Amino acid sequence: MSTTLPVADRSLSERSPRGLDALLFGTEPKLRMRVQRSMLSAVIYIAWMVIEAYCAVQGLFPWSSACLIFAYNISGLVVFYALLRSGWSMRLRDPSLTLEQVIYSFGATINVYVLLPVTRAAALQLLCVILVFGMFTLRPREVIQACVAAVGLLLLTLLLAAFAPPPAFDLKREAINVALACIILPALAAIIRYFALLRETLLEQRAELKQAVERVQELATRDTLTGLVNRAHMMELLDQEQRRHTRTGGSFCVALLDLDHFKRINDTHGHQVGDEVLGGFATRAIDALRQTDVVARWGGEEFLVLLPETTPECARQGLERLRSAIESARLSVSVDDLQVTVSAGVAAWSQGEALNHVLERADRALYAAKNGGRNRVTLAP
Repeated sequence: MSTTLPVADRSLSERSPRGLDALLFGTEPKLRMRVQRSMLSAVIYIAWMVIEAYCAVQGLFPWSSACLIFAYNISGLVVFYALLRSGWSMRLRDPSLTLEQVIYSFGATINVYVLLPVTRAAALQLLCVILVFGMFTLRPREVIQACVAAVGLLLLTLLLAAFAPPPAFDLKREAINVALACIILPALAAIIRYFALLRETLLEQRAELKQAVERVQELATRDTLTGLVNRAHMMELLDQEQRRHTRTGGSFCVALLDLDHFKRINDTHGHQVGDEVLGGFATRAIDALRQTDVVARWGGEEFLVLLPETTPECARQGLERLRSAIESARLSVSVDDLQVTVSAGVAAWSQGEALNHVLERADRALYAAKNGGRNRVTLAP
């Protein structure tokens, strides 16, 4: 049963992306963020391809090699964009495909390292930059996997170059460069992994703190015995409902309920049975009333029901349904033949009426039900 009151829906159409922006990046916020983040890496790819095209124009390396690099880079950009933009990656643990994009970028860098002699030193440095890109999204284990992939690609490239050297490839000098890269990359990966572990710890602590705050809020707004809304929180909900109807018009009803002869139950069977009756009543009340209705323990054996957007007659019918359910229910597991009844007084709020006044009218209607023989629902005039 809801403990929050209906509110007007907010239209998101004004803030939703439109036109080409929506077509390229989508409208769902998280999807847009993932696609836009991937497009940032596309800027680096394009910048490198411009440099490579310039080198080819200057005759620093053949156009055939440039075309191979272009094909690799462009195919990767298209595939990752399609996987992200289509939403296919949503089925994976990491919808951003961070590790996959990092490893693919390593491959692009190795291509440049092998085919473009003039940029080999920069290519090795770029491997470190690519690893840093995953600092804020890769898990600790994935950082290690990315580092192993980078080092493995470098060593494999060096091994193949020993048998089939690329153009202008000094094996001895490049072996030293690769060895240095294989030292720097694990050291950098260790630092990134430390931050990844720290990030996971902070996320866990934040989740625990959120749960603790929700638990404290639950304790502050709920009755510990019945699990119903407590009196203080119900007063807040009543105030919200009054202000809402003052602003928009309409009305709501409140009902005060009292378990008949509850003191006799406590005196005869003990407080444990009395607690069972209170808990059983709370369960039956939630089942019998609408989901928009809010039931609160008002004090002792008294309960208050807030019935939003309803007429007095509809409220009476709902409470009659509850009264009948209580009359026929077994509320105590300890005393099988214990019969419990409930009396209720219902009052409808009118525009400009104070909450205290409508509660007083419901209270008078409750006493009228008691004086009329109990086990009944009475409407306030």
